[in-house]
Amino acid sequence: MAKEIISFQLPDDIAKSELEARAAGLGLSNSALIAEGLRIMTKLDIATMKVIREYAEKLHITQWQVIELILIGRFAKNSADEENFYNDPQPGQTEPEIMPELIYTSRGLFTGEPLFDHLRKKFVTNENPK
Repeated sequence: MAKEIISFQLPDDIAKSELEARAAGLGLSNSALIAEGLRIMTKLDIATMKVIREYAEKLHITQWQVIELILIGRFAKNSADEENFYNDPQPGQTEPEIMPELIYTSRGLFTGEPLFDHLRKKFVTNENPK
């Protein structure tokens, strides 16, 4: 695929120095950092992006803050689960999964709305046994 060139202006809330510092901190060029951000935003499922936007509007925070808070919460829970497992292992207990929603099918990674529906049903069933 031929590379296409796009030019744009930085948003008012991002200074060029901030972009350069973030890129340098990640060992990337400015262009690579921008490309990675575009890849993330264009590859996220549309339904997921809509939920992120809804949360941002309801909570009066930015979309990136919603994403960051969700990730921090998940990472903290994973860390606590791992600490609990190693500090107080119970008989028959298995090591906690890093990402139980990571599911591969014959068509590839299970994601988007089908994964959401699958996990929601699993959580409702597990939290509200009949």
